[in-house]
Formats: sequence, C-alpha cells, structure tokens
Amino acid sequence: MFHPDQRRIRSNKLSRLSSGAPPRVLEICSGCGGLSLGLVGAGFELAAHLEIDREAAESYFLNFGCGRAPDEPWATRRDMVNYSAQELVSDLNFKTGTAASFDVLAAGLPCQAFARIGRSKLREIAGKEDAFQRDPRAALYRRFLDYVHDTQPLAIIIENVPDILNFGGHNVPEEICDALEAAGYQAAYTILNAAYYGVPQVRERLFVLAIATELCVCCKHAHNAVSLNAQSIATTW
Repeated sequence: MFHPDQRRIRSNKLSRLSSGAPPRVLEICSGCGGLSLGLVGAGFELAAHLEIDREAAESYFLNFGCGRAPDEPWATRRDMVNYSAQELVSDLNFKTGTAASFDVLAAGLPCQAFARIGRSKLREIAGKEDAFQRDPRAALYRRFLDYVHDTQPLAIIIENVPDILNFGGHNVPEEICDALEAAGYQAAYTILNAAYYGVPQVRERLFVLAIATELCVCCKHAHNAVSLNAQSIATTW
C-alpha cells in the first residue's frame, strides 16, 4: 500500500532537484557500468552501486571511481540478496537516510535464466528441463522491488533480454509493472533495438521504465503552464 510518508519523501526529492541538484543514482547488478555510462552522459550522479562479481566490481571502480581509493567502501563488491539499502547507505556514510539518498534506481538484472541460450546451458548443466525456473537469479527482480520500497526513487530503469516476457509462461515485466503501480508509479515496458540508436549492433533489449506519480503530476502541471502561456502569447500577438 502506498503510504503518505512515501509521498512526502518523493516530494522532498523533487524539491531538491528543482534547485538544480543532479539526480543521484543507485545501480544494482551494475556489472562494469553499461547503464551508468549512459546515466553519467545524461548528467546523473553515480551515488552508489551493487555488484556481486569481484572482477566486474573492480572494473566498475576503474571506470567510475573518480579519484576514490580502491579500499574505500564505495568500491566494495556486494550481494544484493544479502545486503540491504540501509546497510549500503550506512557503509558509505551518507548524511541522508536510506529513503532520501537516491533519486533513480537502475538495474541490469541477470538474464541467464531468461535468455534462451542461458536456459539451454542451465538444462545441460543440471540435467533438468525446468532448471532455468529453479535458478535463483530468476527471482532477483522481487529483491529489486524491496530496494524500490526502501529507497523510494523518482525514476526506475530495468534492462533485460526480451525472453523475460515469457518465463515458463509468465510475463515477468508485467508483474514488475503491476507491483510498481501499486507502489505509486506509472510503469511500462518496451523492447528497444540498439541498432536504431547509433550502435553498430543488432541488439534487442527489454526496458522497464517507471516514474513516481509525484513526478508525473509535476510534468503535467509544467505542460499545462506552457500550453496556457503559449495560448496567451498567441492571443496577444
């Protein structure tokens, strides 16, 4: 259930951003930072990340450490299952509370259990037809929703393979969007091909995008104000 305190937290974040502060991002399952690279290019601040693989975490630090020391908590490898947003904020010595520390939540969740190639490999290794459905990585999106609840972001981005649309007959993105809408977001998903955006590669990926209802209201008010102003100018002219 969407609580009034959550609305207050998000409204405070909007006030902060309206003053010109950059949106702060927490990227989960960051890998070496593919999503982060795009977010930095768009002017976002990489406040923190979570990555369980040691080499990937080290690569992320080399890409985005920005003068930090390798032994700082920011560079530490962490497991999203056994590590909470509260612990992350505490370890990084943020002056803000957990729910106030991040404006955007991004994730490139593991795709092995969703991708057709990954499923065949899992079947071969385990010797069971439904091995992909037993893979614990397939349930990480539910853990991601815990992070949404704890951090109350204004915007959410999730990337995965298109095969996630049919996970043993289950539409996972639809479930994610339903959960996000119940938590006070407007959510949708679509498939984008990298070839259409200047990348020399035919690479389709599914994206789930969600915007907090408070941000949607602000955008609607801004749109109405611009429309009224345009009408006034046209009438005067």
